[in-house]
Amino acid sequence: MAWLEEPLPRHNYRGYARLRDRTDVPIAGGEFNDGPHEVHEFLHHDAVDVLQPDAMLATGIQEGATIAASARDQGVKFVPHTWTNGVGFAANLHVMTAARSGWCEFPMEPPLTPDARDFLLTETLDHEDGYVTAPDGPGLGIELDRSVVDEAE
Repeated sequence: MAWLEEPLPRHNYRGYARLRDRTDVPIAGGEFNDGPHEVHEFLHHDAVDVLQPDAMLATGIQEGATIAASARDQGVKFVPHTWTNGVGFAANLHVMTAARSGWCEFPMEPPLTPDARDFLLTETLDHEDGYVTAPDGPGLGIELDRSVVDEAE
């Protein structure tokens, strides 16, 4: 087992720390926390082996990279939650790249197939032989599909 993900309520940092102390199974958390202050609590309490904040939902790109560096310094894996959309996936890929994270959560099963996840983009963000690369164009390196955006306006 790679890790046990989100086994306790998201604000139970002390419970996460106690659980982590009592098992050999790596404990993951942080994917449903709101804001950098909540994500920092996992590190403050030495509560997880794997930290999973989403740059779109909890940290932003800059703070996500800062948190990733703190996690790395504490020996905690940094594997952001990426279950939003193609824009969010691109943002998280850039945070992972800045953090030199070796892991990437890559949703592939329904309902979040790459086509469904990346419906806003002109090109899907895909993997090759299990590896995914952050786009390297300006900004997030992605281009929005104007026809989809215009239809939503």
